[in-house]
Amino acid sequence: MKLLCYSTKNRHQPLRMLLVGALMCAPLAVGTPTVMAAEHGSGHHKMGGMMGGEAHGSGHGGSHGMGHKGGGKSMQPHNAAVHFLQMSQMLDLDSHQQMKIRQIRDTYNDRNAADEARLSAATADLKSLIHADPMDMEIIDQVLTRKASLEGRLWRAFVSQLHDIKAILTDDQKARLRAKHMRKHGQ
Repeated sequence: MKLLCYSTKNRHQPLRMLLVGALMCAPLAVGTPTVMAAEHGSGHHKMGGMMGGEAHGSGHGGSHGMGHKGGGKSMQPHNAAVHFLQMSQMLDLDSHQQMKIRQIRDTYNDRNAADEARLSAATADLKSLIHADPMDMEIIDQVLTRKASLEGRLWRAFVSQLHDIKAILTDDQKARLRAKHMRKHGQ
């Protein structure tokens, strides 16, 4: 199947057009937030009082993208330290480890809050632009480029943070974490 280009100036335009088409169909594939909340419980991401009492802290409207079985969501970069603090009892984190993870959480928030806000804005812009008639492909291309750059920076920050957190854990704690991951993903 050959894709027609909107403009011959940009060799990546067919891919971007395909991505825009996929984004237009995405609400049909994964359900609307209202449907998702009804299927999975409306308080899923409001974990303030649970397992350590840490607030989520992600700039993505509380959705960290770890997904639900059958939900169609993929993992997104987020402040992973929040989850480790919520798992402090299960992992048997000592007070020193908890303090270091809180510092990592706060550093992530300080360094990435602006990019997370910009990513949320770019996502909202993209949703509006793909529903416009006619669609302005030049502006959509600019938003996609900005969104990809922000996501790249946030992924690097997420992976770096995860690396730093895992360096704090003992071998036993890492084994518990792997076992939890395997149970969650049915492996």
